[in-house]
Amino acid sequence: MIELKLCFAAETVLRDGETNNVSAINLLEGLAAAGVPFFMQRISFFALWQRAAEDESQLRGRFIVALNETNLLEQEVPMDFGTELRTRSILHVVGLVVPGPGTLRFRIEFPNNLQAQYSVEVQVPTATVAAAR
Repeated sequence: MIELKLCFAAETVLRDGETNNVSAINLLEGLAAAGVPFFMQRISFFALWQRAAEDESQLRGRFIVALNETNLLEQEVPMDFGTELRTRSILHVVGLVVPGPGTLRFRIEFPNNLQAQYSVEVQVPTATVAAAR
């Protein structure tokens, strides 16, 4: 059975071509926007998968970015283990408009209820106006 080992969203996820090591820069733990809508220039989503030798080595799924119940982005994604028992999904979103506050979800869905999901809360601080004396 294929299983998810780890997933997260960050400003940038890099894979070193020589060592194959992965680095994440600025993990998303929550977002505080000055106002809405706001523009996110770059976001990366990372998922690490593991399979048993008898599991399929290739799957096709959907990558979805949603705010609350509204999909902001949806696209087809492949997963290919090749001959390995572990693989990574690294997806880069370039340019995302977030229309308001709520729960921003990054999700990959594959057949048989296999999925990776990472959520962050988007908050818009309320402005306070001090009375002049």
